[in-house]
This record gives sequence, C-alpha cells and structure tokens, in this order.
Amino acid sequence: MSEVDGGGLGTDAILDLIIGWSRQVAAAQARVREWAAVLAHQGGARFNFRPDIALDAMVETIAVALACSTRFAGTLVREGEAVQGLLVDVGGAARRGDLDASRVGAFVDALGEQSPEVVFAVVERVLPDAGEVTVSELRRRLQRALVQVDPAGAGPRAATARKRRRVNAVRPVGEGLGSFSAVLPAPCATALEQACERAAKASRAAGDERTLEQLRADALGTMAEHALVTGQIGAPGVTGETFVFTPSQVRIIASAASRRTDGPSLADAVRWDINPETSHCTSNNGARGAQGVVTAPLAPPESAPDETTVATAATAVTAGSSVASAPTATTASTPLIAPDDPVAKGDPVAPDDSSVVTGLAGGSTPTDVQADARAADAGPRGPQVREDRRDPARFEVPGAADEGGDELVGEPVSRLSDASGVGDAHGVADAHGVAPVPRIARSSIPGVDVPDLVGYGAIDPETVTTFGTLPWVQVILPPEPGGAAPPDAPGYHPTAELARHVRARDRTCAVPGCPVDAWRGDLDHIVVWPQGPTSAANLRPLCRRHHRLRTHAGFRLDTQPDGSVTWTTPFGTARQRDSAGHLTRSTHRAEPP
Repeated sequence: MSEVDGGGLGTDAILDLIIGWSRQVAAAQARVREWAAVLAHQGGARFNFRPDIALDAMVETIAVALACSTRFAGTLVREGEAVQGLLVDVGGAARRGDLDASRVGAFVDALGEQSPEVVFAVVERVLPDAGEVTVSELRRRLQRALVQVDPAGAGPRAATARKRRRVNAVRPVGEGLGSFSAVLPAPCATALEQACERAAKASRAAGDERTLEQLRADALGTMAEHALVTGQIGAPGVTGETFVFTPSQVRIIASAASRRTDGPSLADAVRWDINPETSHCTSNNGARGAQGVVTAPLAPPESAPDETTVATAATAVTAGSSVASAPTATTASTPLIAPDDPVAKGDPVAPDDSSVVTGLAGGSTPTDVQADARAADAGPRGPQVREDRRDPARFEVPGAADEGGDELVGEPVSRLSDASGVGDAHGVADAHGVAPVPRIARSSIPGVDVPDLVGYGAIDPETVTTFGTLPWVQVILPPEPGGAAPPDAPGYHPTAELARHVRARDRTCAVPGCPVDAWRGDLDHIVVWPQGPTSAANLRPLCRRHHRLRTHAGFRLDTQPDGSVTWTTPFGTARQRDSAGHLTRSTHRAEPP
C-alpha cells in the first residue's frame, strides 16, 4: 500500500500488523541500548578522557548524535549495560521483541543495583509474565518479588533508592500547560497528593465551581506561589524541615511585539481544501501539491457544519469546501508590524531592573508558522481534516524583509504578485489586487518573536497579560537584537548589569538544544580570560554539565557574530543553531590520533 489506509485487511490482520511492528520496534530499541553501552566504554577509552568525566562525555556524544536529552542518552547507556550484564535474560527477551523499552526500564530500575543472587531470583519469578502486564503492574510485581526474595535487604535498598529523589524539569504539554513531576519517598508523595485532595474537596464543598481535578492542580500551584512570595517552605515547629530563601520570581521574557494580539493571524489567510475523491488537500499557498485550488475569502467565512479546525504547532488551519475557481489569497490589510512601528525594530533593554515590566497589554506576532494538514476520507458531513506532521510547509516570500531585516514568510511571489509587483509593506497581494496575505517573521527567537517563560518555553500573549502583574512573576524585555551591550567588565567576573544582559539575551544554556535556563548555569568565556575580554560578545551561559565537558573533555563551542552557535564533540559530530534558532546536525566523524 502506498499509504496506510487499511486496504482490504480485516481487523485481525491489522491487529497482527500492529503487534508485529511493535515487536520490531522493541527489538530495535534493545539493539540501540546495547550499542550505546558499547560506544560509551570504547569511545571513552579511545579518547583517554578523565575517569570522572568519561561517561558524561560519551553520553553527551550520543545525545548530540540522536538529538535527544542527556538524561535519555544516559538511560540508553545504563540500560544497555544492565541487559548485557546480570539482566542478560531480560536483554534476550527484548531482542526477541517480547519486552519493549518501558518494561526493560522497569527491570533496570528495580534490579540495576542488586546482588546477583537477588537479580536472578527476581527475574526467574517475574520475567515469564512481564510482557503480558502493564508497565505499572510490572513495577509492582518487581517490588513485591524483591521484598519476598530478600526481606532483610529491603531497608537498605530503600535508603539507597531515596538518594535518587529529584524534581524533574517542567515538560511542555501544549497550549500553555506544563507537566510537573517529582520522584519522592513514597510517604512524601502520598502526603502531597492527599494535601491537594483535601484542599480540593474542601473548596468544592464550599461552593467552588471548579472541578476536583482543577482544584487539585490549583492547590499545588498555590503552594509554589506562597513559597516564592514568602521565601519559605515549611514552618518551624510544625514541619520536619524548613527551607528559607530569598523571595524569587519566575521569569517571562517578552518583547512588546511578541505581546501584540491586534495583527492578523495566518489562520485567517491560509485555507486548506480536500479533494474528497483523492483525500489530498491543498492550500492557497500551493503546499502539498494536491489536486484542486483553495482560496481564502475576503471576509471571515460563516461557520458551516462541514468546517473543521486543525491545530498545529504554530497556528490553526481552517478547512472548508472544495472550489474550482482561480486561486485567490486574501486577508485583512492590517500589518503585523507596521514599518514605522517602533516595536518592529526591537525593544530597548534597560541596564538595570527597570527592564522589568509590571503592567502589560497587547499580544504577540505569530512566528515561524508551519501550516500542515492531511485529509481523511470524506464523511457524511463533508471532508474531515487530520493533522499531518510529515510535510510541513513554509510560506516564503523570497527576499522579503521587514524594517528590522528579518526574512518574512507569506505567499510565493510567483503565485500572488503580478509583473508590476502588486503588494505593499503589509503583505503580498495577488495579481487581481485583492487583500494581501500577512507576512510572518521566519525567525522564531524566544522572547523576541514569541513570549518565553524561562524554564518552559513559548507561551501565548494572554498568559503574559494574565500572570505578568502577579508578585511572583517577572516580565523582562529582551535585549534589542544588534543593540548596544553593557560595558565590558574590567576583570574575570561580569558586572551584574552585564550578567543580566547575557542571560536575558541567550535565555538557556548556549549549547544548541540544551533547555537549562541561563539563570541556573555559569557564564563562560568563549575565548579564555584574560586573552578574551569579559564582554557580552565573549560570554555565553553554560549549564554545569556542558561547562565541565567544554573545560575538561575537549568539547568545543564556536560562536559567530550573527548569534549562531556550534557545539562539537571530540568525535567531530556537531550540532548547530543558526541566528533564527533553527537546529541542524553534522555527521562528520573524527577518530583520535
């Protein structure tokens, strides 16, 4: 089949395919882990890394090669070592496709640090049925078997396990929501859940109309708000431990342009249409090269029963009914950023805390838009639209740029402009002189093009407005791209003003793809001091892990005047981030001499 549409297969056959491919994936996952472990040890020996940093260096090399987090790369190595050691039977089941990566991880988490006698006894009890139970149930069975096999060692095992307690980084889950998780001693985790539960039920009983799920989440959030404002967690004489610290704030970096909401959305200009005979779709920018033509009406269409809205990573795309007329592309004529608008040239950065904004208004400009959709079979109510991430379409206007020099995105000139260059600064009009499609900045610079919540990522302008005036939130204007930087520091350490500027400019660790926010890391000299100055151009924030790798393991960080950055491993594999924030990898390999 050219496309996965089921063909003439029955339910049983399709289920067999799902199971078969799942087993193939499980077997491939096992091989990835095994080879990751091999590389971690052989590569470290070849490059003669310092013993205390060799594993970190090879884990980082794997992370760069796979474009994954260092934690995930470390998990690959740890599990690969385990299944080639005492958990060899688990590894064999994984290679046969009987156990997927989640189940292998459950065995490694439970038995990775146990004695051979305990490991063999538990595996003998649990492995035969491990592929037939859920991952959660497998973890419970492993814990029960551990206590049964070695009850005397349960206490020491628990003490060792408690050393792994941690709070995980916030994980974006879309639309301004973040997932917070922690690994805690079981009584503490249960107490936290119970506290949220009791608070939620009490509020509900008092007449609060929020759902219990919402109230539990809000109760947990209120704990954090109270801690940041008061600078204290716990109470002397009440809790077993009290933490006292300087009151703090979460940071939002947002230019005035990124907070605007009065400009047109690309969703108002680009419309997708589905050919019900082929299930292919086209848009008024010509994306996906399917059959038929799609137009964007001059006025927003009335709601229709067969209209479906598909949310993509950057915008919403509306699908309507088929048309066979000549292509037209239209939108409101209001510019996203007018040429004479001062925010088009960036926001000034104050040299001190005056850069903190307390009163906010406006919204954001859509950036780096990817409008991509895929059609399903037409139903009784007309064509239905499904999201398609396989073929993102960018709407380029070759050579177009705003007053600030950013390359812009819009309709292809060949389709929308006539020979005389019909169009204006607000967008590009079609040959019939209809309203132009809005031009969207192709760059996607956090804090400049879209508001950025430090430690999380992009948020919508309304969130900035809603939370920006709260005492535990600090909204910071980003440095103006290409603007003046604070004066160089005379010595090794940057001034407070210079440090604020560099961290607000870069927002995260300078290594491409590293999400650790700049306020949690070190400021490192690209050219070592005193050969290089303590200046904005020569300073980059690095998380502690990447700082150590650059200093002690031969990793290289190269920067360019346009802001692009390259992180190169000792093996020659590199990751680049260009000035617009786009990430690429190179596959060049280098062997040690």
